[in-house]
Amino acid sequence: MANALRIAAGVVMSLAAAFGQASHRQQDKGWIYFTGEYRNHAGYQYRVVVPAGLTAYRPGDGAPHNRFAIDLSPQGDARISVDGSYNATFYPSPLEAVRQSLQWLKEKNEIIGEPRLGRRTLAGLKAATLRVHYRDRKSGELRIREEVVALRSNTGDVNKPTGVTYSLILDTTPARLANDEKSLTAILNPFQLTSDRTH
Repeated sequence: MANALRIAAGVVMSLAAAFGQASHRQQDKGWIYFTGEYRNHAGYQYRVVVPAGLTAYRPGDGAPHNRFAIDLSPQGDARISVDGSYNATFYPSPLEAVRQSLQWLKEKNEIIGEPRLGRRTLAGLKAATLRVHYRDRKSGELRIREEVVALRSNTGDVNKPTGVTYSLILDTTPARLANDEKSLTAILNPFQLTSDRTH
């Protein structure tokens, strides 16, 4: 089970990295850009609003319609990613989910100082938080990652009994942190669950 949880955390992190690569080629085809409200219609049942002045993007046709990202910097070194995925590895709690995320990060980067784990709520769900300073092993750059994860035990759909994991991640530089946290808060506060199962 521990191996499966690490693999799942790695998948989420890899998706975030893919979004980051896209930020350097904004004119590439295959990405859908949008502003304002995002309402998931693919069974993950959440609604969120992209803060004014920012543009989000998600994979186009053929890719799962469950996640999007927002570049916060023209240089592509700061972004927020939002993901709703089936809890296929059966995380027992949001805290376990962020612990596995931290473990994956430790395997890929150098952790600086002591990571901070915490609790909060997200749209009425119990959620766990992570804040970690790390050094990117490829670039040598110091970075800060903030993560909020919540679990929805089920969506009312008997064909999808695993429930949904909601993950909101800010990955940025120390110099940008204070300003970028405001953008993350602007997404977290109006985050809502829905019962829309339209595909």
